[in-house]
Order: sequence, then structure tokens, then C-alpha cells
Amino acid sequence: GNSGDGAIRITYDHLDDDNSLKSLTAAPGTLVPSFDADTLNYTVTLPANQSTTNIDAQASSKDAIISGLGEYQVRAGETATAQIMVTAENGLVRTYTVTISREAITGHSTKLESLAIAEYPNFARGFDSDTLSYDLKISAKTYDLTFEAVLFDDEATVVISGDHDLGDSGVITVKVEHADIASTTYTINYTREKSNKTS
Repeated sequence: GNSGDGAIRITYDHLDDDNSLKSLTAAPGTLVPSFDADTLNYTVTLPANQSTTNIDAQASSKDAIISGLGEYQVRAGETATAQIMVTAENGLVRTYTVTISREAITGHSTKLESLAIAEYPNFARGFDSDTLSYDLKISAKTYDLTFEAVLFDDEATVVISGDHDLGDSGVITVKVEHADIASTTYTINYTREKSNKTS
């Protein structure tokens, strides 16, 4: 037997060849079929009003490297493909594929998929299509706001009122209309932050 420190016996054969996943999830969403390390293809179906899902995973081996995780955005009625590549320590790659489908919007809608204000980027993160009232603090020097509204229904129209010549407080309305169904109105109640400087 060799009683040395064994350093000379290290070869590439000893590198870990485990390129499997221990877990794979979509949030929101459910993997079909249920996760199994040896199953490489999955589907996730999102409802029409859900535009994104976050793919996360853990490797079975602490030495493996995973790529392809993160948020995936899908347009209504379309699909996107997430390819999660697991590279073992010895370089062998295994690819798990998740096909993400988003249901088409049936009928007409007067809801907004997203609403952004150019001057206040954080507003869009808090927007939800089913929440109709919002509060917004505007800076002392903000007198106009630039809105970007994305519709669920291409045939609907948006009318924005009160977004220019802003006072110290007030209400901005974003009204979504369609000829065939009831309109939806989003309201933004704004208040101006007090300026510390006197002009």
C-alpha cells in the first residue's frame, strides 16, 4: 500500500460527474410532470393574466453549476422555453427543458396588463391589474407625468386624465374602454412632497 499523501493519485476520473438536479420549481406555476431528476422535459401553464414565472433549481452536487434560472416573460397565447443547463465538475452537461405556456385571453378585457410612470420607475412594480386605486408621492418639482399602459386587449383604448399641470394633490384617472363591455378606471391619488427651500 502507498502510505504517501495521495496527491499523485488525483486524476480527472475523480472529478464529480453528477449533473442532475435535486429540485426544479416554477413560481407561479406547476411543473408537469412532477419533478424527477431523470425527467428532462416539463411544461408549465400560466393563466392569461399572469405574464411571468420564476424558474429556480438546486443541483444534486455542490460542485455543479446551473445556468438558465430566473424570470421568464410570456405573451398571452404564446410559449417560451427555459433551458436549465447543469454542468458537472467534470464538464458533462445535462439540460432540463421547461416549456412555459400562457393561456390566451378569451373575450374582451378592460384591464391593464401593466402601468408604468416614467418619472417613478418603482410604481410599475407595485401595479396589479385587479387593484384599481394607488397612492403616489410626487417630488416638489414634478408637474407632468408620463404614463405607459399595456393592454390585455388590443381592441381596448386608454384615456388618461389629470396627468399634466399637477397641483399639490389630486387624482389621475386611467380609464380603459371597450365598445362591448364595461370600462375599468384606475385612480392614482397623488400628493406633492413639501419643498424645504423657499424660492
